[in-house]
Amino acid sequence: MSRFTSLYLLAFSLLTLSACGSLEMAHPDGPTPVNPPGTPSTGGGKSKVEGTWSFVGATNYSVATSSQQGMTAVMTCSYKTVDNQGDIIFDGKNMTAKNLGYILDGSIRSVLSEGSTVLNDMTMPLGMALPPYNSSAPYKQLDDNTIYMEKGFIQDVSGMIGTESTGGAAKISWSGDTLVLTVDLAQVNAPGTKLSGSQVVKCVKK
Repeated sequence: MSRFTSLYLLAFSLLTLSACGSLEMAHPDGPTPVNPPGTPSTGGGKSKVEGTWSFVGATNYSVATSSQQGMTAVMTCSYKTVDNQGDIIFDGKNMTAKNLGYILDGSIRSVLSEGSTVLNDMTMPLGMALPPYNSSAPYKQLDDNTIYMEKGFIQDVSGMIGTESTGGAAKISWSGDTLVLTVDLAQVNAPGTKLSGSQVVKCVKK
């Protein structure tokens, strides 16, 4: 495998992480956060995420940078998910995706350079369909606004190279009856690649 190809595969695989696995760190626009339907006020306790949630969509902006033997590949990806389906279940110990599927609608820009010389710069539409799949990983609720997902939940959908996240902290917030989970992708441990940006996942209680 050429060094060009290996750099592209590593960067691209990290940009096409499953939307249900990485979450983001910004608070959503909308009304003042409230408890989801059927969830009693916690009186200052931890936010209640336990239960079954319908996956209603995700948005992503991420940049993956890989360097090798004097060459650098930078891939910038922006997308939203459409045709969303499936559930995400929190049982207090494990975060489980059941029959989760969607289509990525957006674009990806790749820039390959050697030193200060740009060798290739192109932008392509991103319309990747992720067939329904199941996944599960342990999680812990650290405080009122944060859960920590263990490794193994983030799925590589590029189909080209195996990539597994070592886990990360997701921020919890509410927008009406919608649970919003967010993660700062810079906090995701991805050996060999610098990852930045953010991703937001939204779910509604069933």
